[in-house]
Amino acid sequence: MRGELFRHIRESRDLGFLPEALAWDISKETTLWELARNDGAYNQLRLVQAAVQVGQAEEQNFLTNLKHTDAGVRFWGAVGLTASSSLTPRAVQALTTALSDTAIDVRIESADALARHGHTKESVPVLAAALSDANLAAVQHAARTIELLGERAKSAVPAMRECELRMKTIRPPGTSPLVVEPDKDKAMWVLFSTEVFLKRFGETDPDFQPIFNGKDLTGWDGNPKTWHVEDGAICCSGKAGNTWLIWRGGELENFELRLQFRHLSGNSGVQVRSIEDKQWSVVGYQAEVAAQANMGLWHHSKAPESYRFALSNAGENGHISKDGVKKLTRFAPADKVRKAFRPGEWNEMVIVGRGPRLTQTVNGVVLSELVDLDGKHARSKGLLAFQDHGNGTVVQFRNIRLKHLPAGGDESQNDPLENGKAELERE
Repeated sequence: MRGELFRHIRESRDLGFLPEALAWDISKETTLWELARNDGAYNQLRLVQAAVQVGQAEEQNFLTNLKHTDAGVRFWGAVGLTASSSLTPRAVQALTTALSDTAIDVRIESADALARHGHTKESVPVLAAALSDANLAAVQHAARTIELLGERAKSAVPAMRECELRMKTIRPPGTSPLVVEPDKDKAMWVLFSTEVFLKRFGETDPDFQPIFNGKDLTGWDGNPKTWHVEDGAICCSGKAGNTWLIWRGGELENFELRLQFRHLSGNSGVQVRSIEDKQWSVVGYQAEVAAQANMGLWHHSKAPESYRFALSNAGENGHISKDGVKKLTRFAPADKVRKAFRPGEWNEMVIVGRGPRLTQTVNGVVLSELVDLDGKHARSKGLLAFQDHGNGTVVQFRNIRLKHLPAGGDESQNDPLENGKAELERE
């Protein structure tokens, strides 16, 4: 049977034993069809000999293959260890080293082997990182691997959620199944995996809509001297003074806004329920994202009254009565709350507006909350905008998605303040 298999592969020139991302990498500027028919381009039989060892050979064979100069052979060495009933310390060390392999398919398969045998701390981050690769075949491989790992890959939920949003920009919801385009097809298969995986952890919500396409500023309005898109993120350069990028897709009233931000320098914030006072300038509630002492602060930019500038600092619940009397209640130490921020790294922010209540959460921890009943200055709806304060401000935003909530909202359900307190207590 094995001899017949080899004969068939020689005659058919089948590349099926090569993972797709690796096959495209080997083919480089030619096509897979041409690669298969070029006798000197790739040693297919050597690859098959490595593949048929899975489930048959001893561990040492797989360890040897994992060090081979051919990335395809290394891939099947990792597959062989994945299929093993247990791993020796030597195998764990070899697979850990392979997490840095130059071939992404080898990294993914090595991570799968480690995760399946309980070594998730080192391996799952490698799988999560692969989800952002430019090669969608590799993304498909990583997403399917994470999906099948299930509970063992729970820490990959944020990366899978981010990947799902990225795939939806490639294959938007509602795309006809009759559409046949390579990237859209791969995105469809990735979305199958992300949906199954995220649903397992209650993370899917079809009511959230991406409002940034990851490619350009369509639907957004700002000074082109500072606002631009780079590597799938909205970026500002801090070269145009104090200015805002305004979303033109409608107003935020009762809503939940989710996004990722990375603050590198200067001062910036996310404006919600704001009004436009002149070109590229807004006035309204702002959630600070700058790494400063009062980070997490809610305030009105250009506050009309002094008592409205600092509405609620980090760890505070602010309440403003109808006649403008402000009361602050501390629910957590400011320093402890601010530790939720990861300076210079990507952070997940959630802003929820329900009636008079606004809540800002970063990386699962509530930073501040405000209930604004001020009869003179409170706003129930308005614009969404990002601030570039100038003077060298560098900040980035990506994976921006919005869910409109019903009027009034049921604040007893999924209360972000209570969830944020729970996160603090677990630290």
